[in-house]
Amino acid sequence: MNPALTVFRADQPSEELYAACQRLVPQLTNNNPPPSRQDLALMLASPASILFAARHADFGDEIIGLATLILYRVPTGLRGYIEDVIVDERARGRRIGEALTQACLEHARQAGAAHVDWPTWVMFQVSDRILKVTCAQGQSPGNRFEGP
Repeated sequence: MNPALTVFRADQPSEELYAACQRLVPQLTNNNPPPSRQDLALMLASPASILFAARHADFGDEIIGLATLILYRVPTGLRGYIEDVIVDERARGRRIGEALTQACLEHARQAGAAHVDWPTWVMFQVSDRILKVTCAQGQSPGNRFEGP
């Protein structure tokens, strides 16, 4: 991993995290507004939603990326879904989206998720590196990680 890049689980609401959501979510979509302070707190309090954030040395302490892992149970086991992988347009091309997605996959793996799915567009944003690593580990290609 790049020593200039730090990925961490954001589990407490803060003004910094709120400001990052206000700045980053509009870079992902025009269809949904960024979360309110209350919505951000509810998401972080939910055991089903795990938010990862990223910082890069080139941007000081500023949060420049976010990704959400949703874990849920179905009759056949624990599943995961990666949503809203966002990297600030100023910071793209530094493999930050890839690192955020890898953090989601690792957390899901540690939690015991049998499968992790993600929208196809996530793969276009984080390149095909994760797909290549997943296939090299004997996993099926596509937008799914087959867990433990």
